[in-house]
This record gives sequence, C-alpha cells and structure tokens, in this order.
Amino acid sequence: MIVRFSFSNMRRPAISSGFTLIELLLVMTIVALLLTISFPAFSYLKNRAANAACTANLRGIGTGLTLYLQDHDNIWPQVPESVFDREQDESMWWEATLREYGVARKDWICPADTLQKQPGRVQNKDEFISSYAVTLFDELPQTAYRWKQPWVIERGSPHGSLNGPNMVMPDGSIAQGLAMPVPSGR
Repeated sequence: MIVRFSFSNMRRPAISSGFTLIELLLVMTIVALLLTISFPAFSYLKNRAANAACTANLRGIGTGLTLYLQDHDNIWPQVPESVFDREQDESMWWEATLREYGVARKDWICPADTLQKQPGRVQNKDEFISSYAVTLFDELPQTAYRWKQPWVIERGSPHGSLNGPNMVMPDGSIAQGLAMPVPSGR
C-alpha cells in the first residue's frame, strides 16, 4: 500500500513578518529614555570642552604677556588713552601687541562666548571684541608681579560656572572667580 501525502492541504504555521505595536512602543520608549538621560551629559561635556579651550586660550595669552615682559624689562604694556574710547579698539590693541609673541586672534575669543555671535556686535572681519579683559598696570618694572591679582580675566562667565570667570594669575595658573586670592596692598 502506497500512502501519498498532499502538502497543499496541510496548514503551514504563521510566520511573523513584522513587529507588533507593543514591541514598537517599547523600543521607542527605551530610545526616548536614553536620549533624555544622555542630553544633560552631552551639554555638560560640551561646556567642559569649551572651558578647556578657554583655559588653553588664557594660557597662551599669559605666556604671550610673560614673553612681552621679558623683552621689555618687566614693564607692563601701556594701553594708549585714545584706545579706551571703545572696547573694540582696546581688544584690537592687545591683539596687535601680543601677536608677535604667538597669541593669535582666535586665542582672544572663548568658544563659549555667545556675545561674539550676536549680529551687529562686530561690523567687519578686521574688527573684533575680545572675550578677555587684560589688567592695566603702571609702567613701573615688576608691577604685574607685585600684587596677586589676575593678569587676564574673562568678560562674564560664559561656561555656566558658579565659580565665576576664568582668569590668568601672575604665576601662569588659571583660576576661577571665587578661587581667586584676595589682592593685598595697592
């Protein structure tokens, strides 16, 4: 006796060809949760990177000032009175003075400085406003080293730090606002 099987009459098991709605909702929920958790971490890392670049800028400016002092018998650069009329002129004067000591124009702009990105703040490419303010000392030798006050300080606190702006101290270290020692004398 010969038994024949016919496959056309047999039921085939159902093959799943996609995802169920519950699986899709679960995956979307997990992705949304991961994004929500990672967003503050990304913002934190972005601020840390901008602060590191700012610190590098300030170290370069501090080194440029130290080299200037060595070349000029420890006499601090004297900003002409005509430059005080506009913040832009003062920034351009400092940039031109320290250019030969390796301080490039880009070093004067903090990556976190949002004021530089405002339209109308700077009219053309030849002009700019520095993110940093340089301390004014008199023309006597060693004045810049006499007091423990910052040589260069950020304008504002663009890094969102509660400690205040970054600054270059006379010993070349970088400090933050509340970490600054109180100046003595003067």
